[in-house]
Amino acid sequence: MSFPRKQHITELAEIAYQKGVHHAIISPGSRNAPLINAFLRQGKIKCYSIVDERSAAFYALGMAQQTGKPVAVISTSGTAVLNYAPALAEAFYQQLPLIAITADRPVEWIDQQDNQTIRQNSIYTNYIKKSFQLPQETKSETDIWHSQRIVSEALNMALQGPSGPVHLNIPLEEPLYDSSQYKSNGSPKLISVSHSEQILPEEEMKLLSRQWNESNRKMIICGQQKKHETLNKLINALAEDPSVVVIAENLSNQYNEAFIDKPDQVLAGMKDPEALVPDLIITFGGPVVSKRLKLFLRSHKPSAHWRIDPETHHYDTYQSLTKIIAVKPVKFFEQLTQRIVNQGDDNYLQVWTELKEHTGKLHQAFLQKAAFSDLKAFEILLKKISDAGYLHLGNSSPVRYTQFFASKPMVNYYANRGTSGIDGCLSTAAGAAMISNKMLHTVILGDLSFVYDSNALWNKNLPDNLRIVVINNQGGSIFRMINGPSETEGFSEFFETQHPVSIRKLTEAFGLQYFVAEDEKSLNAGLDELFRQQKAALLEVHTPCETSAVLYKNYLNFLKE
Repeated sequence: MSFPRKQHITELAEIAYQKGVHHAIISPGSRNAPLINAFLRQGKIKCYSIVDERSAAFYALGMAQQTGKPVAVISTSGTAVLNYAPALAEAFYQQLPLIAITADRPVEWIDQQDNQTIRQNSIYTNYIKKSFQLPQETKSETDIWHSQRIVSEALNMALQGPSGPVHLNIPLEEPLYDSSQYKSNGSPKLISVSHSEQILPEEEMKLLSRQWNESNRKMIICGQQKKHETLNKLINALAEDPSVVVIAENLSNQYNEAFIDKPDQVLAGMKDPEALVPDLIITFGGPVVSKRLKLFLRSHKPSAHWRIDPETHHYDTYQSLTKIIAVKPVKFFEQLTQRIVNQGDDNYLQVWTELKEHTGKLHQAFLQKAAFSDLKAFEILLKKISDAGYLHLGNSSPVRYTQFFASKPMVNYYANRGTSGIDGCLSTAAGAAMISNKMLHTVILGDLSFVYDSNALWNKNLPDNLRIVVINNQGGSIFRMINGPSETEGFSEFFETQHPVSIRKLTEAFGLQYFVAEDEKSLNAGLDELFRQQKAALLEVHTPCETSAVLYKNYLNFLKE
């Protein structure tokens, strides 16, 4: 019995759809032509064409970030494959289900000086959950069974436990365009996985609740995550205890007026560290931005640190880890809130609250007199951002500056803090906007980050609900903000890396509406124009780099008063 030699390619697209892949980002090529044809013929997967593979993968990351569902990226062979690596690494640390599907040359031609051929199998080792290679062709029922099993396993793995990226590498022989080779006989077999919600045993919860109740000062640190109403309600209930302090930066998307949402600002005004030290901390979610919080807890270690993590990762960020609780945060807090007694240091929350209020007043006083600068620009920007919508923060200075301003409860905050790179921030925001075409998505970037990822605009599907704000302070001003680099020889060329790129010309080359601001008045007017637009548009904000750096350091010193 003969079988179509590439039947498994058609079945790959169908299994992917059945497993939840409803969006695919495709970059052009010839070797991946069978994959392109299969995904287009499947008919229910929405396919997008993005030429730049690095940008394409970050677009897919933004989509997966919003939906929590797997998104496929499909490339040709050779170095195109390597361009997926930054987004896959970010997806790995953000625990997002990216499916990298890479066409490859026949295995016998690897390392034989054949065109566009590199070692692709397991190329993303260390930054994916697992790599898979499909059979080169389907010559028998065993080949078809083998391929179906691999695809099911790959998609299941991307979604089971904490989600994460997987890689499917597919060697393909010529002919690549013969449609008779792709026929499939009926629906392919799927393998499913059943999941259960874990809860802690009764005796373990008794032990933990006893330790909680005996701890004089408790601190809950919410890491980066999407909004979760049930989780927020549970933490709000715990926060009613005056011996509990909740640290929740904007990227945690957890909100209560009593929470400490600006730990960098609050700790900059710290005078009595011992009054702020907890006995017990509980952490969950992704990383936090605040370096001051990390340094504070590393130098003033609590007696106990519980990490809530279903996968038992030993994340010991504060060098005090004593217990890993292997359940989801919601399940743990549901169990805990049924057993706790509000007892402990009745003044603990009050001490943090008073410091928060004090530094908040200093913050306002400083900004009233501050010259136009990065800090002043962010004050104006964050006031103008809609109270409901999506705000994407570029890495380096944008994500840090926003930590000095209050969170807005209805705003959804996002940033690529898995690896904290600047290389795909714009593409990620654009991908997120593409998947939710009603709500406004605003992204704030530095000039280097924008130029680095400007190919995100090289896309006919650029969503109308995307607004881009570029803070142009003539290079990497982050290196003026931190101690050390500015005193280094070759600072402007090798650290700050000032550039000659015209952001106006670059923006207009891609056909976007462009606005510019250079002071408070023009920034307010520019933001009004930006948000009045009905299509994707960009506002460039010129800020003085040297003034901004000096003012930033003066601001931190002012908070110590």
